[in-house]
Amino acid sequence: MFPVFLQFMDCVAQMYRQLPGAFEFNDEFLCHIMEHFYSGLYGPFITNSESARQNLLIRLCTESLWTEMVADTGRYLNPLYLEGAFQNIVPSYNIRSLQLWSNYYLRWYENAEQFPAEMSSQIILPHPSVNCVRTDVLVSASLGHSAIRLSN
Repeated sequence: MFPVFLQFMDCVAQMYRQLPGAFEFNDEFLCHIMEHFYSGLYGPFITNSESARQNLLIRLCTESLWTEMVADTGRYLNPLYLEGAFQNIVPSYNIRSLQLWSNYYLRWYENAEQFPAEMSSQIILPHPSVNCVRTDVLVSASLGHSAIRLSN
């Protein structure tokens, strides 16, 4: 269901991690949106288009996620935000600057806050000359008897 949106949100999370003062929202905001993107509880994320949502009267049958989030805006404010400090946001897209979005991808792992940062950088990617239709990302981490496998 809409894998491009997950990729977009991961990119926003990468930029937030690199430049936290540039964003008024925090990482919890992004994770909360992604949690409910797949939940099916909120109308804006049901179906692939606005016209389909209108035809199914989704707006009348569901609540908007934004209504819930506006009611608790303090929870999602970034204390590091520097209003007006960033005219342009230019994140690094070098593979060494990218990290696993552990607050989202490891949210069910009970010790995610103890997940070593060096493990999140051990990502196996295909060689640039390989034309892949699907790219699996394997985080090479030994977590007891299991490893985490993320795919798009």
